[in-house]
Amino acid sequence: IKDFKGSNSGAVFMQDGTFTMSDGLIDNCSGTENGAIYMSGGTFAISGGTISNSTGAKNGGAVYLDGTGTVNVSGGNIKDNSVTNFGGAVYMEGGKFTISGGNMSNNTATQNGAAVYLAGTGEVFVNGGSFIGSENKNVEAIYMTGGKFTMNGGSIENFKGEQSGAVNMEKGIFT
Repeated sequence: IKDFKGSNSGAVFMQDGTFTMSDGLIDNCSGTENGAIYMSGGTFAISGGTISNSTGAKNGGAVYLDGTGTVNVSGGNIKDNSVTNFGGAVYMEGGKFTISGGNMSNNTATQNGAAVYLAGTGEVFVNGGSFIGSENKNVEAIYMTGGKFTMNGGSIENFKGEQSGAVNMEKGIFT
């Protein structure tokens, strides 16, 4: 899926169902809300392939997760995505995002959360994989205004924010 533009998201708009990505490329997609994927329900599983170079006019360069959707990342790359506001790679207001492998690298947000912006009732579980930033960007990796972030493995590397490089919490739970 390459070079698509949408009124909400560029590549995938999901309200229910299952989308599995074991290889391939979602690249250079853009939307007036978020970049590549918008989810309010259903399951998106990525075990290989790449989501890259997608841009969102508002929130969520690669993935915007709202409602009850579930994203499982066990491999692959989410890289070089950008957004005007929050969540360079992932913006969450609800749902569940689990990463057990793969890399999220060089994603950027103009305001907060270069890798993940977590608000509302969203839950993030990190059991493996890497969040890799870019030293010349001035935005933290994880920004929380709510929700729950659990880190049992993996790594957060090379971020430089104004108040914190790794995690900036207004509220929520980080364990």
